[in-house]
Amino acid sequence: MSFIIAVLGFGFLVFIHEFGHFLLARLTGMKVEKFSIGFGPALYQVTRGDTVYQLALLPFGGYVQIKGLSPEPGSGKSQPRRQAPTDLADLEREWSRADGAFSPIEDFDQAVEDAEHHPLDAETAEEREAREAEEREGSFVSKPLWARFLVVSAGPAFNALFTLIVFAAMFASQSAFSLQDLRLSSLVINETSGPAAEAGLRGGDVLVAVGDEPVDSFFTLRDKTIKSGGTPLRITVARPPSETDRHYATENLYERCLSQVSEKSAQASSEPCEKMKGITIYRGIAKEDWERVEITVTPENLAAQGESARYRIGVAPEWERFGGDGLWVSTMLGWQETVHLVKMMGRKIVRGIKGEESVEVASVVKITAISVDTVKMGNEWFINFLAFLSLNLAFLNLLPFPALDGGRLIFLGIEAISRRPVPPKVEMIVHGFGIMVLLILTLWVTTKDILSLL
Repeated sequence: MSFIIAVLGFGFLVFIHEFGHFLLARLTGMKVEKFSIGFGPALYQVTRGDTVYQLALLPFGGYVQIKGLSPEPGSGKSQPRRQAPTDLADLEREWSRADGAFSPIEDFDQAVEDAEHHPLDAETAEEREAREAEEREGSFVSKPLWARFLVVSAGPAFNALFTLIVFAAMFASQSAFSLQDLRLSSLVINETSGPAAEAGLRGGDVLVAVGDEPVDSFFTLRDKTIKSGGTPLRITVARPPSETDRHYATENLYERCLSQVSEKSAQASSEPCEKMKGITIYRGIAKEDWERVEITVTPENLAAQGESARYRIGVAPEWERFGGDGLWVSTMLGWQETVHLVKMMGRKIVRGIKGEESVEVASVVKITAISVDTVKMGNEWFINFLAFLSLNLAFLNLLPFPALDGGRLIFLGIEAISRRPVPPKVEMIVHGFGIMVLLILTLWVTTKDILSLL
């Protein structure tokens, strides 16, 4: 079930991207010939007006086929009507152009007879103008530059908008667990494994003490475990009536920052605290009437023989949540989170180009595996991951690489500067090369991810 949800989630992000292209194409008067979610053979098709809507076999992708978006060489030029063959040599040349084979002489007689009943004389100037106007009507190339720019950029823009909406909604519902790389662990145990699970600790337990020392931070338990040397730890927790019960205390981040500043110096500036205004933190705590349970856990050493000891007990904390004071503050926090992630991805790409850091590229295989893991962690984690993945799709599609939306925007930029479009044949060759490189890269990354999973 987790796999199905993960695949549907990824398909939804593809739908958002392609719907952006589709909607702006329709709004600017372009003819959309096909709207496909997935690639390969169609599983389901329906035609509405001039558009074919389909679900295809391979769900990891999709496309919107807009009339004239990928022009063939010579498009936009007059294509004269084919003349009837006048003699046998003319017929031979025609068949040679078609498939390299010469037709029997009987076909010449038939062709002449057809020409008498259906004359194929050259079209008039008026007919040519009418035909070209019909071919260009509703096409991508017939629209002004601004309209084409909006259509190409709409896909990434819709993905980024989805990310903004998700982040803003999470801050509005006090369920955001990240604030521009700031994550805080609470005293609530989220999940257990290994020695902790065997000893009886469980999700929802709230840390109270380790030995006789009260616990004021999850790091206290971590430090005690590291320094234990394998000696059993006596851990006291407050246990809720059920694993689903949670109790939270709120704290104003701005007021906490002011108190910390004043503790350092009465004359210290409060300017660093200004960005904390309107942000509330929700911390998981124990109720006074919850049962106190004392459990002894023996840490296990994960280090191989000859290596330095690495002790663990197998507990993961629940993250504290952030909330915004009202819809406007939540929206602004969502915007700041989105911008922060874009800057982070940009810096990572720059460092990768400079060779200062390796840039990891994940295939749909690895993305799906990560999605399945986040589905198991809970709805909030999965939705947050989809928002992050949607922003990644927007960012990657805007890279100035042929066949991507960013590559198409480069050609539109050249047209805007030079006041003339790039020759269709040149654009087609460049995008074709880009598609070939992307296919090779996709195959390589997918193979690598499959082998790593195996």
